[in-house]
Amino acid sequence: MLPTIQSRLTIAVLFLSGFVIQSAAQAFDLDVTEFENELGPIAMVTLDESHDLVRINEDANGDIDIEIFMFNPSIFDEVPNTLDWNLLEMLASTHETFEIDGEDVNAIGIACLGGDDIVLTDPSLPMTLMLSGGGGDDTLNGGSQNDILQGNAGLDVLRGRGGNDRLNGGYDGERDVLYGDSGNDDFIQYHRIIRQLTRFSRFGGSPISTTSSEDMIADYQSWNDEIINLNRK
Repeated sequence: MLPTIQSRLTIAVLFLSGFVIQSAAQAFDLDVTEFENELGPIAMVTLDESHDLVRINEDANGDIDIEIFMFNPSIFDEVPNTLDWNLLEMLASTHETFEIDGEDVNAIGIACLGGDDIVLTDPSLPMTLMLSGGGGDDTLNGGSQNDILQGNAGLDVLRGRGGNDRLNGGYDGERDVLYGDSGNDDFIQYHRIIRQLTRFSRFGGSPISTTSSEDMIADYQSWNDEIINLNRK
């Protein structure tokens, strides 16, 4: 059974192998499909090559609200640095909000593809997240479950938050910053050198340098977490 999607804008929906959502005024690349693996039914949202800002929250009925802003990379170098949501809606080439029935899926996947993307989530979100940044400098935030975050190419920042998360910065030689937070987390790195292992408090920590190409793993706990090195020599 495919997840229920209720748009809050006037949209046309074309059913092929999944859903292709198209704005009444302007087309945009946003596909929502369903597949199953060991996690059960998963709703997968695939975006485009723009700079994307995604917000994922649970509403009072247990349904998942997903809000997406897409910014034209020929106009913006990155997602505009503001939390004025009305302004972001005005600046976005495409803005869409839709809902997924929380009883229909066990996990949500977001594939951002190209661009410098940001995925913001409710830290208490009660389902697994599978987030992929694609190319570009991405910031991905998990929820309370056992999430899978993959930065891919670019200088990425991954935050697992609650649960036993798997954080993978990507095999590209660019510097990534990985925060496990609570839970028993796996950090995947492809190089022999990790610049720094440190424990950050909620109130701050060591400053993060952006001059190094080596990965940084923050809040690592040797008794809980594991570093998986895929390029040992």
